[in-house]
Amino acid sequence: MNNTIRTIIITFSCLTATHSFAKTVELDDLYARYQQADYSTLELEEFDQEIEFKGVIAGRDHNLSGGTVFDISSPSDPETAVARLLPREDAEKKFQKLKDGQSIQAKCILGMASGSDFMTLDECELK
Repeated sequence: MNNTIRTIIITFSCLTATHSFAKTVELDDLYARYQQADYSTLELEEFDQEIEFKGVIAGRDHNLSGGTVFDISSPSDPETAVARLLPREDAEKKFQKLKDGQSIQAKCILGMASGSDFMTLDECELK
């Protein structure tokens, strides 16, 4: 194998090992599959993986540790929240500036949810 091809392969291998590539999902589709899985993220292939999506800020509340939890809806139905989003600590200030009804594009880890009307989106950052 010539050195150029070997260098390209090694570079690509290092790049994929150090960077995670989030799967782009439609919230409507993900939520429909969540419902079909009896309201459990454990059955979804995206569980515990990074996903990227477009959504709408549908509301906000505070969790027991004082952080802000954001209700997220899909762009096609901005009145109905389908997920609860927890920002990464270093992204919280950016999320705080968002207004209810504002569209976002975010990258999160699909967290564990079972028996809840809402999926859990953890470690989120704005794109």
